[in-house]
Formats: sequence, C-alpha cells, structure tokens
Amino acid sequence: MRPQPYTDDAEKRNAVLQAELAQQSDRGAAIVATAWLDDYLTIALTSCLIDHQDSWKRLLGPGGSLDTLSAKIDLITLLGVVSSGIRSDFHTIREIRNEFAHHVAHKRVHEELNFDSPHIRDKCMSLRCVNELDGAVPRQRFIQACLKLSKELELIWMFDTKVHDLGFIHLPGESAA
Repeated sequence: MRPQPYTDDAEKRNAVLQAELAQQSDRGAAIVATAWLDDYLTIALTSCLIDHQDSWKRLLGPGGSLDTLSAKIDLITLLGVVSSGIRSDFHTIREIRNEFAHHVAHKRVHEELNFDSPHIRDKCMSLRCVNELDGAVPRQRFIQACLKLSKELELIWMFDTKVHDLGFIHLPGESAA
C-alpha cells in the first residue's frame, strides 16, 4: 500500500519524535532520525509516481527492489527532485546511520561509536544542508539535517503537484545542473 503523509496530528507526531530523539543514545538517535527521513523520502515519491498498487508494492513495499534508503535516494535524484548536493547529504546521513546500525565499535580502533567519533563527527560536519548551524555539535547537525530534509520532502507532497512542475530541493547557491 502506498504510504500516506502524516497530516493528521502532525504536531503530535513531531512532538513524539522530538521526545524520542532527546532520550536516545547517539546510536538510537541516528537510527530514529534516519528512519524519519526514510519515511518522508517514500512519501515524496508518492508525488512523483502514479498510483499503481501492484507496482508500488513490488518496487517500494517491504522487501521491494527499491525499498532501501540508498535506492530511494537514487530514485528521487533521477526523478529530478533533489540536487547533487542534497543527494550527497542524503548519502552521508545513510552512511552515518549504517555505521551505527551495523557496527558495535569503530572498525579499526575498537572504540565506542558516538557522534564525537572522528569519522562520524567529520561526516556530520560535512552536511551542507545545515551550514547555517555554525558551532553546532555533530549530533545536533545530524538530527537537524534529517528534520530539515524531511520537511523539504513533506512540502513536495503538500503542494500536491508533480515534482517536475515544482522544482527541486537544492543547497543555497547550487544550480539545477
């Protein structure tokens, strides 16, 4: 079944997310914030694709060939929804989530993973969609990037217009090319 946006009780849902993120460990926050973003990627895709339930289920449903976060990022890029800079931020978020989800400790130095681990911190600090957050700690930059990009994707659905008629999400100063 095609996903539906969270229009009913959206403020309540956002409050639950904020409370959840506040109590999570770094690992939990990375996984929860990225899951939120993944939901909105799927919702934005509903604005780009026609309503054909069998195809939707086969491609984007649970276990579908395009059900991974990476596949959704690439598909939304190919549909002209996001710029290469935003695509890069999406993949950086995905890499950070994967690091927390698939590794108990750093692969080489065998230390606890957190947002202050040098390789994760560097990736968080490279997220360009939140460059306005000068001085923000890595965890805050990561969470804000996920929330900001989710809101941008939600707007696509809210306009109820095909994305190619609306434009695309891009970094400040980044052109469509």
